[in-house]
Amino acid sequence: MATPPRRALLYGGLLLHTALSAGSYLWGKSALREIPPLPLGLLRFLGASALLALMLLRVRPPGQRLPPRSAWPRLLLLVTTHGPLAVIAWTLIAGTAMYLPLGIASLAAPGAVHRIAHASRAAWLGVAYLILVTSVVAYLLWYWALAHLPAARVAVFTNLQPLATAVLAHFFLGEHVTPQFVGGALVVISGVVLAQLRAPRTAAEVPPEPA
Repeated sequence: MATPPRRALLYGGLLLHTALSAGSYLWGKSALREIPPLPLGLLRFLGASALLALMLLRVRPPGQRLPPRSAWPRLLLLVTTHGPLAVIAWTLIAGTAMYLPLGIASLAAPGAVHRIAHASRAAWLGVAYLILVTSVVAYLLWYWALAHLPAARVAVFTNLQPLATAVLAHFFLGEHVTPQFVGGALVVISGVVLAQLRAPRTAAEVPPEPA
């Protein structure tokens, strides 16, 4: 039986996920200055799907690289049976396939291809961040924590993302942080901490058994 990670490590992973996800808005803003939204989505999903597919080929045996037909209905509910990498890869690749018609059609808009071809290094760094960090690393951290902590305790961390985004924007984009923001941030942080400290009261809050 595998030993579950220490709680401090799990919460550290969730805080890292919060910071990385907050960075998505800053890097996404950098990319959107030069690349239209729909083509940007196409680049992000294609890049992330390709990267996740390569990871599946690397770490999973041939018989486990594709979801078994019996698991297709359960994948809609994100079950943890197949592990975070497989679930993220399968769902993102499926979503990319559905997005393809819209994404490809968006390239026909006047100037879309020209803007992509002449995008700056900063814009492409934003695309790379959305592919590697937002769509792969952050998702893996989230599902890793979800496999070992109650879903309610993991989900509450999403409340920290707007705060983290505002802090990053203050330091890197020079946006102003007001005293009202600081007061509201303290309230939100206190709520997240209290949600982690209280004892679980429902079945949904009971940590899953280690595999």
